[in-house]
Amino acid sequence: MPYDTRHDPTKKTECNPLGKHRIDGLTLSKDNQIRKWDRLRLLQNILTPLAKNSTASSQADKKPIMKALTKCGKFIIPDHIHGNNIHNVRFEKTESGRLKVYGTIRCKSIDCPVCGDHAKSDRIAKISKAVQQALLDGMNVYLITGTKAPEIDQNLSKKQVRSAQKKMKKLIRNHNDYHGTEIAIFTNIETTFSSKKMYTHHLEGKLAKPSLYTHDHSHGLVIVPRNLDDKSILKKLSQCWSKAIAVNKGFVFQNNIGFRYDTITGEKGLAKYLAKSMSLEISQGNEKSGFKQGSGYGLGVLLDNIGNNTTPWKDEYEELIRNHYTSQYRKGRMSSNKEFDELAMRFDETRKMQISKFCNELYQSQVDRAYAYIMWMSGEVHLGMIWENHSLEPEPHTE
Repeated sequence: MPYDTRHDPTKKTECNPLGKHRIDGLTLSKDNQIRKWDRLRLLQNILTPLAKNSTASSQADKKPIMKALTKCGKFIIPDHIHGNNIHNVRFEKTESGRLKVYGTIRCKSIDCPVCGDHAKSDRIAKISKAVQQALLDGMNVYLITGTKAPEIDQNLSKKQVRSAQKKMKKLIRNHNDYHGTEIAIFTNIETTFSSKKMYTHHLEGKLAKPSLYTHDHSHGLVIVPRNLDDKSILKKLSQCWSKAIAVNKGFVFQNNIGFRYDTITGEKGLAKYLAKSMSLEISQGNEKSGFKQGSGYGLGVLLDNIGNNTTPWKDEYEELIRNHYTSQYRKGRMSSNKEFDELAMRFDETRKMQISKFCNELYQSQVDRAYAYIMWMSGEVHLGMIWENHSLEPEPHTE
């Protein structure tokens, strides 16, 4: 039987955490499901000052931010709309030995170590659908990567990337409107945290006080019909990236590090894009170790370093994380044009037809066909198989 903790209306209700202190046993565990809660607790401690008092420069704008994330995973407070009703917090042990918690607050933020997995999965599915439909249509698909020199000012750094992404999207929109083409584009901001300090700035020269910084850069997809001059379009995007960064007092390296593109071909290329290059995956983006020369830490690894006291710059990293979340708060991180969205919707129609065809070939009875179609469309297991919402073939179901 699940263990229930029920609300006592005679006592003052607090938004209590699942645990007040870091537990070394969980930290040492290799189970990623457990480590997520450890990282969440640590991140909440770091972001609590923002949730209580914003660091905004204007007094009128000093409003608490990141409140939802700092409450994630805590016991739910009473529902003041429907009286003192409260969800029962219960714990269930699965057959595999894991402990699941139900009835707690969920922030549903993509930045949350716990909720971020689910938030990212929907976006990954949409991107996967669009790319696969493009490959089915014989279109050329390119992964684009734009980088720049780091900045001390977090707001400026992210402004440079967002501005460049808007310029590239406008370039594609103007090209489609003028030439009647259907070029699709998707962009995403990725951030990692520096594994070393900045001693020299590209504008200020040698710094009096070395500073930690973030690697803010852009990944994206450009999907071009085969009858178009794709190399010319990619060249214009590269020039657009460099100019937009320069206008905002930034610096772009004049080689393929500053702007590069890679061709995505088939399922293998798509997997590489989703699992490595876009940082939209469930774990890889947060697991970047910073061991490679010049590379940065993913948020998950950085939180582990802070929690385990393996970095001499603990306080500075915590301040860097707060600055990052403040400058990124409520700012759009991902963007796609209508042509990209239409590709994803066309894949949904293709998938429906494929499932219908599969069911018609597998069953003679109309009732069996309808039942199998409904089960697969709803993502439920059917006959030991499951049809993922971004695939065209059923896969064996594994627990």
